[in-house]
Formats: sequence, structure tokens, C-alpha cells
Amino acid sequence: MTLFVPQRPTLGSGGVTPTYNVCTASDTFAAQTGRYILWYKNGGTPTTTLWVLNSNLVAPTGSTPAVATGATNWEDVLISAALGATTDRAFVIDEVSPYVTSGLVTLKHNTPTTLTLAIIGPY
Repeated sequence: MTLFVPQRPTLGSGGVTPTYNVCTASDTFAAQTGRYILWYKNGGTPTTTLWVLNSNLVAPTGSTPAVATGATNWEDVLISAALGATTDRAFVIDEVSPYVTSGLVTLKHNTPTTLTLAIIGPY
């Protein structure tokens, strides 16, 4: 498990040069509120599903929905159904607070053989 450190841009700094770290099957980053960009880069091996896990489940009225293939629970958010070899993908979490548990957001990466990630935020 990797604990990613989000890079926060500062006003007038000319932007951020992302620092990428290797992904594992389950990674986290510290967050409270705000918007974050998850910027994935994949090397030579395709990656299957990428998820933001939601540990703050709200009990549904009636029956509980089915858990999607590759997810951990029914309220997980799919980032990508697949990420091909030598591909980049950026994903924006508009408001991260629903996914924060004990100050951390947990990400699930299925088959992250050559997957790296830079996290930019909060905005």
C-alpha cells in the first residue's frame, strides 16, 4: 500500500509538475475536503478497473444494490473500467469528503503492474 501525498498548486506558481508514484492494489491519500485530480499513467501492461472506495455507506431504502465486478462495495466509484498500456487518464473528484474515512481516501487498483499516479489538490 502506498500513501500518496497530494501536490497542491500555489497561486502564481506557474502550475505543478506532477510527481508520479507506483500504484499497488490498495493505496491511500490524505484529504479532508475539496477537489482533487487523480492523474494515472500506465506503462506496458494494461490495467483493469480503478476505483475510489466509499467506506461511508448510507443504508439504502429497500434492497442493497449489487456490488460491481472489481469493486469492494456497492457505493464505490468507478474511475476507469480499463486503462490500456501506455495510456494516461485524469479523473476529477469534485468533492472528496464523502470518500474520506479517518482522514484518508482509499483507491483500489486491479492489476496495477505498470501503473503510476500523481494526485493534485485540493482546489
